Amino acid sequence: MAQEIVRIAQASPELLVFLALAAGYFIGKIKIKGFGLGTTASVLIAAMALGLNVFIACIGLASGKQPVAVLQASAINVFAAGVVVALAPIVVGALFGKFLLRMNPVLLLGALTGARVTSAALTTLQDEAESSTLTLGFAAPYAFANVILTIMGSVIVNAM
Repeated sequence: MAQEIVRIAQASPELLVFLALAAGYFIGKIKIKGFGLGTTASVLIAAMALGLNVFIACIGLASGKQPVAVLQASAINVFAAGVVVALAPIVVGALFGKFLLRMNPVLLLGALTGARVTSAALTTLQDEAESSTLTLGFAAPYAFANVILTIMGSVIVNAM
């Protein structure tokens, strides 16, 4: 089934574009309690989702059974490494900002969300704090993190 979809996508990629446009158009027409995403946002989301799913399918088909075997052998280690990699920068940044830099907690939370390039977290914190002061701490780390992510992505890819 997945191989047939990939074959069809390779034979006529314009079909995927049409499917994304059609799906986005119909999703954009859906309104719940008067709120809807609109056609433009829905087409963008549908195209990204479809493109990502096709990409994941192609990678999965190319990889075969190897990733499953690796995960079966070391799933706990992979999970633990993921937890450490996700939480260590936040914990170290919070401790560094609080104790060494003695930052205002509101600015520190803004800086941490900016450094993690997490706009959704900023919005949530602003809603909870009922203040936009967090944005002052968010801006510089956000810009810096985006530049570093771009540069390091290229460096890592070229190093491989």
